[in-house]
Amino acid sequence: MLESMLKCGEITEEETIVTASGGNFAQGVTVVAVLMDPRIRITVPERIGEKRTQLIRIYGAEVHLYDSTTSSSHSSGGYEAVAKEFSKTLNSQEQKHGRKYVSLNQFCDHRNSISHHVTADVEIARQLNRSTRGYFDVVGTSRLLKTKV
Repeated sequence: MLESMLKCGEITEEETIVTASGGNFAQGVTVVAVLMDPRIRITVPERIGEKRTQLIRIYGAEVHLYDSTTSSSHSSGGYEAVAKEFSKTLNSQEQKHGRKYVSLNQFCDHRNSISHHVTADVEIARQLNRSTRGYFDVVGTSRLLKTKV
């Protein structure tokens, strides 16, 4: 997703990505963002725990904790609504400094599904090292699956 956004000019290295996650996506996207240069701020619910929050920070993201019991995090947009609102707030506050915050939504961006197909599927098939008709996988919150099925 980030590689495509950079190539298409949807985001530059000077801009900051704001995204929401329950933890797993945050870790992965932070590592990629650090390697590709954009700064990243992740909104995560307080309930994910200190260890996971520390790990995301160690990887290089600035972490914004929010109370997941609030009505905004339970709305139709959930985590993404919180991140989008946070991005709007940051943009209005930082406009005078020339900073720009770009919201990244893993659940609505078709490139996320494509990246899973192009990379994850191939990696799994390669590691199985044999022909198969399917596989069983344990997932985190499975929110990506819920939004795509």
